Amino acid sequence: MKSLYIPKDIYDALEQDVGLSIKQVMAIQGTPDSTAARYRTNFKLIKDKPKLYSVRHTKNNFDIGNCRKINMQPQQMDELLKDLLNQDGFASTAHLRELYYSRYSTSSSACETQSPRNFNRYFKAARESLEVEQYKLEIYRSSNNKTGFCTRQNAAFKPTDY
Repeated sequence: MKSLYIPKDIYDALEQDVGLSIKQVMAIQGTPDSTAARYRTNFKLIKDKPKLYSVRHTKNNFDIGNCRKINMQPQQMDELLKDLLNQDGFASTAHLRELYYSRYSTSSSACETQSPRNFNRYFKAARESLEVEQYKLEIYRSSNNKTGFCTRQNAAFKPTDY
């Protein structure tokens, strides 16, 4: 059996007159129209199917303060980039990702479920915020698209005339 919440005064008013309009239900407690409509439909469910639904006149008090965690990942990325740029830096995005996960995976469980797309999004936002400050981050991309094997030019090679 599922219990549905309806305030006592609204429940009593609906029992006296089942045909109350939503505006009349709103006037009883000063509730919004959507809440008044929900109370009215819940009352009809309770009256139509009393074996499935019961009425409850007290609210469930539940502290939602612990349900939602604040996303600290953008601030963590900014902090890590500033630390790295003030020290040795990082070699690549993959190296930065390793450093990020090694630093924050123990203190933040949200970091473990982070997708590569979110990591790149936070990295881009951190780059843009650092460019406004004293740092200038440049991304270098190789113009050589290497396919297969490649060799280095021999510096000791001296061409001979034929």
